[in-house]
Amino acid sequence: NSNSQNATQNPARETAAENTAGAAEKKETTQKQKITVTFSVTCKNALAYEKTTQKGHELHLNLPQSGYIIGQTEITLKNGQTVFDALEAACDKNGVSLRYQSKSYITEIGGLAEKDCGGASGWMYRVNGTNPRKAASKYVLKDGDTVEWYYVTSASDN
Repeated sequence: NSNSQNATQNPARETAAENTAGAAEKKETTQKQKITVTFSVTCKNALAYEKTTQKGHELHLNLPQSGYIIGQTEITLKNGQTVFDALEAACDKNGVSLRYQSKSYITEIGGLAEKDCGGASGWMYRVNGTNPRKAASKYVLKDGDTVEWYYVTSASDN
């Protein structure tokens, strides 16, 4: 009889230990529910295009002379959110218009649209200085990442 009592008590002890470990793990996850990223949207290439081409002068794009549609700012997001989520949050926070065909294809930020500065122009992004080979809606951000959306006027822009 004492053997059967021990057998029934051990699983209870193991379950209690697992629950304690699970609670500690859950607490750790809870602490990192929010992440902070540094964020900006630049239109420097479009400004240069506007200044150096006749077509640019005809466009009257009304771009910010600072070269930034959204200057470098910190954005707080939920853990697991993407580059697209950061863009949407930053635009909302700063009152900047955003248009997209899908969450993977941005067509306009702050009134500056794809093809405004030539057939190869449009929006791209980089994280921590590199261009991920992944859609903005698929790139999950980590705490401390730096996200920059930038407008290109040709394949040679960076």
